[in-house]
Amino acid sequence: MNQEKRERFYLGKFLDALAFSHQKIDRGADPPDFVIHSSDAKIAIEITEFYSDAKGASGDPRQLVEREWDKLRDVIAKAREQHSELNEINCHILLMELGLPSRREYQEFADEVVKFVIKNLAILTDKSQDFKIPLDDFPLLKKYVAKIRLNKVGCYITWDWNHSGGFVGFSEDELVRVISRKASQDNSENSCGETWLLIVADGGEGISQSMGVPHLHELNSFGTVNRMLEASSFDRVYIFQYLLDRIFEWRCGRGWFLVRDRGR
Repeated sequence: MNQEKRERFYLGKFLDALAFSHQKIDRGADPPDFVIHSSDAKIAIEITEFYSDAKGASGDPRQLVEREWDKLRDVIAKAREQHSELNEINCHILLMELGLPSRREYQEFADEVVKFVIKNLAILTDKSQDFKIPLDDFPLLKKYVAKIRLNKVGCYITWDWNHSGGFVGFSEDELVRVISRKASQDNSENSCGETWLLIVADGGEGISQSMGVPHLHELNSFGTVNRMLEASSFDRVYIFQYLLDRIFEWRCGRGWFLVRDRGR
C-alpha cells in the first residue's frame, strides 16, 4: 500500500470513528494532504504517522529493524518447513539487543535456529523452557541470541522474537518531532474553513508505531508541544490510535481531551 492509499485508509477509519458526516474527500495541493467536504464546510487535513525514536543496535530506527525481522522470520519459516516434527513447536527467540544478523547471515542463522530446536526436541513439554546457547555449534546464535524459549503446542504457530510486544510509549520530544514536520508548512493559502492535523499511531506496523496509553494530564503538561500547536495554523489536532480505537483531540485554548476510547 503506497503512502496516499495508506493515508486515505487511516483518514476513512478516523472519520468513521469520529462519526463525522461528509460527502467526499479530495486529494489536496500538499499542503494540505486532503480536503474533506461536508454539507456546510470544507476542512483541510494534514496526516502524519507516529514512530518511536528508539534505535536498534545498529543505530537504525526501530521500524526498519522490525521490517528486517519480518524478512528474517520468513527465512526461518522456510527452513522450518523441511521438518514436519517442528509443526507443533513454539519457538521464541530472545535477542540480546534490538539488533539482527546481516542479510547475508539470514540463511545460516535460520538453519542454526532449526538445528537448535531439533537438538532439544526430545526434552520439550507443553511448559515453556528457556535454553541458553552453548559455546560450540551455534556461532550466530551465540553472537545475537541470549536464549531461546521452547515448548510444545497443539497447533502450528509462527516463531517470533522478544521485540514483538511490550510497551514503547512516547516522549514529548518524539511528539514535537512528529508535529514539527507539519506545523512548519504554510496552510494560509487554502480556502477551507478549518485546518486539522491527524497523527496516526498504533497503525499495526510494529511496536515502533505504538504510543502506549497516553494520559490527558501528560499531553496537557507538554509545554513545548502545546506552544507549538498554538502558534501553528491548525484549528484542531487529533491523535488517532487506530488499533486501540482511541482518539484524543486538541483545540487552542482548551488543550487536549479524549473524544473516543473503545478500548475501555
